Amino acid sequence: MHTTSELLKQALLDIRMHPDLIPALRDEAQKAVEESGWTTAGVFKMQLLDSAVKETQRLKPGSLVNLEWKALQDVILPNGLTIPRGTNVAVDSSMMWDPAIYPDQFSYDAYRFLRLRNSGDTAAALASISPEHIAFGIGKAICPGRFFASNEVKIALLRFS
Repeated sequence: MHTTSELLKQALLDIRMHPDLIPALRDEAQKAVEESGWTTAGVFKMQLLDSAVKETQRLKPGSLVNLEWKALQDVILPNGLTIPRGTNVAVDSSMMWDPAIYPDQFSYDAYRFLRLRNSGDTAAALASISPEHIAFGIGKAICPGRFFASNEVKIALLRFS
């Protein structure tokens, strides 16, 4: 899919722009493969790589808006606002650059989501979603292929490094 290709391209560029990151990624991958081989478990152990790719996705999501829908009937929201039938609605992705959520929000920090993951944030994994990171969608509109895409991008990146 084009979204996976774009994520792979941008992650490769981001990692190459931070050459100090490459030895740590290689060491992590070598250790994971030695322990678990090229299995789902092995790829799961590549958590710095996972964090680096999620940071790329945060900074440059596939779209500035996500979760696009068309109201098939009038929808009355809890606050009384009515979305008329036929109206297109979407969620903007600007929360992924909110400094209250992501300090130093415009800087690439490959370790950002690894630190969050190590502090117990289960939504910090690349394939995970949260209201603060909707690149793979959320709710009923979540991408069913996000686990496959995450592993695919990670394996391809290791092949290029």
